[in-house]
Amino acid sequence: MMPVLLLPLKLFLLAAEKVKEEADKQLYDVGIIQKNLLMLELRHEKNEIHEDEYRRQYEEWIRRYECAKDMERRQWSKLLDDESV
Repeated sequence: MMPVLLLPLKLFLLAAEKVKEEADKQLYDVGIIQKNLLMLELRHEKNEIHEDEYRRQYEEWIRRYECAKDMERRQWSKLLDDESV
């Protein structure tokens, strides 16, 4: 049985893990990245964002997209490797 004093720590660690999962989703979810790229493009077309800032943000979102797709490919590869065993 877990000592009562450790319960707050356990709850804190569970909450921290959920926050990390949500942050990873925001950073590496392909759909979210595509949505943000589209929103950035719309802001640029409406002249709501300066060209330099647009390019900076665009490059950042593209880096995230490439990273997310790479992670996705690795997950599929691992899944396929696990199934062939």
